[in-house]
Amino acid sequence: AKLRRVIPENEAYLITDILSDNRVRQRLFGAGNMLEIGRPAGVKTGTTNDNRDAWTCGFVPQLATCVWTGNTDNTPMAPTIQGSTGATPTFHHYMRRSLENVEIEQFTRPSGIREVTVDKLSGKLPQEGAGYDTITEVFAAGTVPTEEDDFHQKVEVCKSKELLAKDYHRLIGDVKEMVFTYLREPDSSLQKYTDEWMEKTDGYGKPPEEMCPIVDKDGEALEGPYVEITSPEEGAEMEDNEFDVTVEVYSEHRVVNVECYWADTMVTTVNSAPYQPTYSVSEDVEGDHTIKVVAFDGKGDENSHSVEVSFPGDEPTPTPTPEEGDGGP
Repeated sequence: AKLRRVIPENEAYLITDILSDNRVRQRLFGAGNMLEIGRPAGVKTGTTNDNRDAWTCGFVPQLATCVWTGNTDNTPMAPTIQGSTGATPTFHHYMRRSLENVEIEQFTRPSGIREVTVDKLSGKLPQEGAGYDTITEVFAAGTVPTEEDDFHQKVEVCKSKELLAKDYHRLIGDVKEMVFTYLREPDSSLQKYTDEWMEKTDGYGKPPEEMCPIVDKDGEALEGPYVEITSPEEGAEMEDNEFDVTVEVYSEHRVVNVECYWADTMVTTVNSAPYQPTYSVSEDVEGDHTIKVVAFDGKGDENSHSVEVSFPGDEPTPTPTPEEGDGGP
C-alpha cells in the first residue's frame, strides 16, 4: 500500500520525542515502569472518564501497537483499572516478545529539527551570565525561541521593607538584590489561575511594585533633600590647608544646588553632581572649625549637615634643661 503522510515530519518527531522521554515518565510512573520496553519507544496511556475503556498505545520505528482493556458488556471497570495499570502490562510484554530478535533503532531526527539550550523553567533563551538552570530541548525550524527568559526577575529592594529601592536607598547602602520567579502563561486568560497557585507556593511571585519610602536614620519620613558630608568625617584632624569635601545629596524633586560653608562664611555653590567642593583655608588656622553644607531641592525644601574638624597648632620646640654639672667652671 502507498504510504501517505498525515502530519509534517518535524512535528511528528517532536511528538515522538515527548512520548519517548523516559526521564519525564519516571516522575509519574517511577523507574523501571511497564512503559519501558528496553529500547526507545513512544507510549501514551489513556482512560475514559467513566472508566469503561483503558488504552495503551505505543510504537518503535518498526512496530506500532495499541492495547485496549475493558468489559465486553461495556460496564465500567474497577476504579483501580486504568490505562497505565490495565492495558500497559499487556503492551509491555507483547512489545518485548515481538521485538526479541529485532534490531534496536533510534528514531530518525529530520534535518529541520534544532537542538537549543533554554531556561529550564520558561523555555526561553537563558539570561546571559545569570546561572539559572537550563535544559537542552529540540525545536522545529522556525519555532526556536528568540525571547530571553523573563520568569526570573532580579530587582533591587530596600533591606528594611523589601520594596523597590530608589537612588536614595542605593546612596545610603540600604539596598539588596532579590530574584523573583514569576510564571507567565502564554494564554493570558489562564494567568489568574497560575497567580493563585503562586500565592500559595513558596518561592514564586511577582516583584514588588511599590517603591520603598524615604526615611531618615530614625525611620521618620524625610522632609526635604537628604544631605550628608561623607568626607572629612566628624572629628577629623586635618593635615592640609587645601582639601576636598565630599557631599552625598538626594532628592525626589531634583537637587537644585548645594551651598558650602566654612563656619558661617560661604565658600562656594555646587549645582550638579559630583558634589565635591575644594576648600582652601589660611595657613595660620588652628583649632576646631565647622564645615557645613545646605542642599536645596526643586520643591523649595532644604536640609543641612555639618561636621567639626580640627587643625593642630605647631607644637613648641622643647628647651633642653641643663644637667647638674654642666655650665662650665
